Amino acid sequence: MRRLATQDAYAYSRGWTVRSGRFGSRAYRDPRWDYVEELRAAHLRDELATAVNISATHRRAVPHAPRAAAMVTNRTAIR
Repeated sequence: MRRLATQDAYAYSRGWTVRSGRFGSRAYRDPRWDYVEELRAAHLRDELATAVNISATHRRAVPHAPRAAAMVTNRTAIR
């Protein structure tokens, strides 16, 4: 459309994508947002991996409990 030519030219000069919609509407999108989404996804993956490593570390510290239970069993056997 002629009345949106200025906005379209501005968007194209910035490297944005222009999509024509219904009733002459336009959707302008900056493709750099795709990169931001990739960075966000990578950050979330790293955060999840760190959380899994921390929980695995805490699971290794748990084996002390069975020894305590064995000591209680031995005490009752002594009495």
